[in-house]
Amino acid sequence: MTNEPGDRPVEHDPHPDYLPPRKPWAEPYWEALPDGKLLLQHCEQCNAFAYPPVDERCSVCKSPTSWREASGQARLWSWIVFHHEFFAGYPLPAPYTVLMLELAEGIRMLATLAGAEPADLACDAPMEFLSREVAPGVFIPGFAPA
Repeated sequence: MTNEPGDRPVEHDPHPDYLPPRKPWAEPYWEALPDGKLLLQHCEQCNAFAYPPVDERCSVCKSPTSWREASGQARLWSWIVFHHEFFAGYPLPAPYTVLMLELAEGIRMLATLAGAEPADLACDAPMEFLSREVAPGVFIPGFAPA
């Protein structure tokens, strides 16, 4: 979005409505994306990882969790191409591709496709994490073929 001369600067919502609601305990996840990092909650007690961020306590054993940087490596589990806009204001124009990935840490997550076309994808293909800025100051996880 551009401004005309004399207009006030456009304010950008750092967490628009098309993203999941932000919870205070999930801030490390959102704050790491602009730095190109994917953080996951990790439980030292039972060694479980969690995504999406769920709470300050492990969903398996209820012990406190901490944050660990993910390896960024994944395998493609499945994908879908959205040909219509389903979320008002979503900044990626249709068609766009959403991936289901199994991270090296053993959990599955959804992310967008970056740097490739859906025709280039194959199940079980190696993928790598890329942080995507989809609007000024708005970052979401993306993955590209490795």
